[in-house]
Amino acid sequence: MACASLNGLKMGDKTLTVRRATSSSGQVKSEQECILAQARQHMAMQKMAFEASGMTIPGTEIGAVVTAEIPTKVLCLTKVITPQELFDDVEYGEILEDMKEEGQKFGDLIDVVIPRPEPDQKMVDGFGKVFLEYSDTIGCTKAKAALGGRKFGGNTAVAIFYPEDKYYKRIMPLRFLNIFHVYSLVWVFVL
Repeated sequence: MACASLNGLKMGDKTLTVRRATSSSGQVKSEQECILAQARQHMAMQKMAFEASGMTIPGTEIGAVVTAEIPTKVLCLTKVITPQELFDDVEYGEILEDMKEEGQKFGDLIDVVIPRPEPDQKMVDGFGKVFLEYSDTIGCTKAKAALGGRKFGGNTAVAIFYPEDKYYKRIMPLRFLNIFHVYSLVWVFVL
């Protein structure tokens, strides 16, 4: 019943395939092999749930769990600016100019968007993020490799490819799906 309910379930752009396990070789796996297989399955399900929410998990690329991130023309940087910097007009202008100069090193940079609230607002979609739009995926891929993991003001930048359709519609969530919600969702699939 559980297999039938979960089989064919859509998670983002992927479809879940669930069926009863069969033993093709007739050999009994050792306890360690079973634990490793369960851990890999758990990590794969966890990563799939995070990716469905638009988030990637650094450091989960082991064994059969590896999936490639699809390059886009838009790069999203997080952990590169502070709220105080966004509210200061002079600092904001300097950061915007610095990001343009840095972004142009990797390809044909079309636009830099650093969302910030109006003076009467406290938050705005995309607050705390920097979006770099390139004319092609090659420049964006170079920027991701160079800027991801780089230190900005003592913080290590996180760089992800951002869906172009969401960028053009200015869909820039403040934060991604709560990790505890996703973690409990994953356990439903693993059990």
